[in-house]
Amino acid sequence: MPWHPVKEHGVHILEFSNRYFTPREFCGGEDSLPLGKLVDPYGILSDRTHHNGKHTEDNQVLYFEYAKEVDQYVYFVNHHM
Repeated sequence: MPWHPVKEHGVHILEFSNRYFTPREFCGGEDSLPLGKLVDPYGILSDRTHHNGKHTEDNQVLYFEYAKEVDQYVYFVNHHM
């Protein structure tokens, strides 16, 4: 993806992103979802969502933990972060 300098109020600015948020212009009608307590235990990132974008389903990270094997089936527990 090529970089294109951006100006705001006549001054060049640096834009950046992270995997916690998607810029609002790319979200369409998607709802913003709460950040998990393991990701944002003090709510600092959650307080910034109205400025930086939305935390959508695409931004969520899911972890699976091996739980047990019963009757030749393997079970996993989904941990939402």
